[in-house]
Amino acid sequence: MQAQEQQIQKQEAQLKAEQQASAEHAAEIAANKAAIAAANKRFGELADYNILGEVTVLFGNDKVHIEDQYKPQLLKLAQQAKGITGYVIQVKGYASKVGSAALNQRLSSERAENVTDFLEQQGQIPLTNILAPGAMGTSRQVASDSTAEGQAENRRVMVRILQNKGIAGT
Repeated sequence: MQAQEQQIQKQEAQLKAEQQASAEHAAEIAANKAAIAAANKRFGELADYNILGEVTVLFGNDKVHIEDQYKPQLLKLAQQAKGITGYVIQVKGYASKVGSAALNQRLSSERAENVTDFLEQQGQIPLTNILAPGAMGTSRQVASDSTAEGQAENRRVMVRILQNKGIAGT
């Protein structure tokens, strides 16, 4: 009788230990599932970016060269980008609707390429960190082309520092 009671106590102690181990494994499994869900969320956001800096460069009518007043802003943006893990620079050129569509497409392309060249050469940004410059032509006008001021605002290059949300973990 006494031997059976000892065996029962021993079995109960083993059962308790196994239940405790099982609870610990369940907690580990839950933590792993949460980590996997977080990783899947990050990978699911690979096309989503945080905008961490932005500069707008304006151009004169039929002009593609960067005016001196914008160069310090571009250099500051380049310095800022270098301190960001996994950054990319997005450069998009635009034009006002004055002139032909072909001319405006060419102007927006040359403006974006000139800004890209400046960032690479003067800002020391590797080309591997710059997205292919976008020539947006007359799309996405920010102001009315019926006024000179509106046309001036539409002749621009938008430069942005982007960081993938998956890399940022946000």
